[in-house]
Amino acid sequence: MIDIFPVICTTSACHSAQRQHGNLDLEPAGLLQRLVNKTAHSGPGLLIDKQNPAQSVLLLKLMNPPPFGFQMPLGAPPLSLAEVACIQAWVQAAAAAP
Repeated sequence: MIDIFPVICTTSACHSAQRQHGNLDLEPAGLLQRLVNKTAHSGPGLLIDKQNPAQSVLLLKLMNPPPFGFQMPLGAPPLSLAEVACIQAWVQAAAAAP
């Protein structure tokens, strides 16, 4: 399980089960079922795209600038290259899972 989401993204004001900004809950329980091949509400595409993981909205929103909307995490410093690489590897693994 990826440890970045609980620390950075699931604060009470962002993407927790209680406060799903952009209809996105990044709490650990059931995370893959909520992300893989699910349509993003914040822009075009899938949250985790099994066919094209590099185009997953979850990754695109980390770019500076993102192709739409605001870079995540909103109101906080951008993730480090190591954190982004960790999320990229996790998305690739999630996309490859049966």
